[in-house]
Amino acid sequence: MIWKDWKILPFFYSLAAWPSRFEGRPVLHALPYEKGPPSRFIGHLTARWDPPQFNVTFEGPKTPLAGNDRQTIRSCLASGELSVLCLKVREVALQRHLEEMGRRFHDLRTDWKIRWFEVKNAAIPPEEQAQGIYLEASREGVQLEGESRFVVITRNGTHQAFIFSYATGSRDPLTRARKAFEQSIRSLRASDSLTPGRAWIDRELASVKMEELAANAANGKSGLADLAQIQSLLLAKLTLDPGTFEAYFHLAGTSLMIMREARERHSAAESALDAVAVARPNIQSAVHYAQDVAPADPRMGQLQALLIESKK
Repeated sequence: MIWKDWKILPFFYSLAAWPSRFEGRPVLHALPYEKGPPSRFIGHLTARWDPPQFNVTFEGPKTPLAGNDRQTIRSCLASGELSVLCLKVREVALQRHLEEMGRRFHDLRTDWKIRWFEVKNAAIPPEEQAQGIYLEASREGVQLEGESRFVVITRNGTHQAFIFSYATGSRDPLTRARKAFEQSIRSLRASDSLTPGRAWIDRELASVKMEELAANAANGKSGLADLAQIQSLLLAKLTLDPGTFEAYFHLAGTSLMIMREARERHSAAESALDAVAVARPNIQSAVHYAQDVAPADPRMGQLQALLIESKK
C-alpha cells in the first residue's frame, strides 16, 4: 500500500481517490488567494506530499476554445493537419502549459514528453473516464527534478490540469510518489457537471460536527491527520461552490486548530513546521475570500480575530 489512508474527493469537475497520508505524514492543502471574488472557480490549490519534495496542484477548469469538444481536440493533436482550426487548437491546448513548464525547465538536460492519454477503468462509465493531454519535463543532476501534467479534457472540451511536481535527491520516494499520483489519475472520473461532486461533498460534510471537532482538538483528541482530512473536504467544497462563506469560515478555524496542534504537540517535528507554514497562509486566504464573498456577514469579526491570533 503506497499510502496509509486515502479519501475520495471531488475537485472541480473531477471525483477521485487521493492520498490523505504520504510517507507517514498527513497531506496538507494550500489555498492561495487570488484577488477578487471567484466568479465561478477558485484558481487552484496544492496538496503537499512530503514537502518540499512533492506537490500536486489542482487547477481550476478552463475552456480554451468554445465549441471544440474532446474528439475535435484529440483529432487535431494526433494529426499533422494544418487547417486553421487544428493549428489554433494545438496552440491553445498546449502553449500555456509549455510556457509555464519551460520557465523552470529550459536547459538541454531536460527530457520532454507529450502524448494523448486515456484511462481504462471498468468501474467508470466510458464518457467519464479520464483522458486528455499528458506533458512531462524532467532532468537529472544533483537532484531529480520534474513536472508531470495530466490535462483532463471532458467530453464538451473543458480542461482541468492535475500537476505533479518534484525535486528530490532520492529515487525511491519519487517512484512511490509518482505511482500514487498515477493511481489517483486512474481512479478519476470527469464530467461536465458539478452535480455529482456537490452531492458527494455535501454528504461528507454533513457528517462533520465542527463544534465537536474543536472540542476534540482542544483536548488533544483530534490530531493533524484528522484536521487535515476535514480541511481537504472544505477545500473540495470550495472548488465546487467558491461563494460559500461557511466553508471559508471553517477553513480559517481548522487552520488555527492545525497551528495550535502543531505547536503544542509536535513542535520539534518537521511536519509541524510545514503545518504552520501552510495553515497561516490558508487563514489569510480564507479571510480575504470571505471578505470578497460576503463583506457584511457578521462573522467577519471572528475571522479577523482568527487572523490576528495566527500572527502571534
